Amino acid sequence: MTLGAATKTMIYELRQLFPEAEFLIQGETYGPAEDVIVKIFVQDKGRITEIDRKAHELSLEYELETGYFIMPMTLPITCSPVKFEA
Repeated sequence: MTLGAATKTMIYELRQLFPEAEFLIQGETYGPAEDVIVKIFVQDKGRITEIDRKAHELSLEYELETGYFIMPMTLPITCSPVKFEA
């Protein structure tokens, strides 16, 4: 599995659990890259910790399975470079 495929699959899994979250892949997912940052923007600040824990759990699973490090960063939606209406 490539880094890009692992990242997309991890995001897909997180979207199934947290459909309200928005995702931004930051970093190279082609060629020889071995890691990537996935920013997860959450509207409900009360769920940041829950989503962050699950994202880090999945990140570890994918790292152990593929050798690629997918670093999740869970942030409030107000930190998103794309502005969403409340």
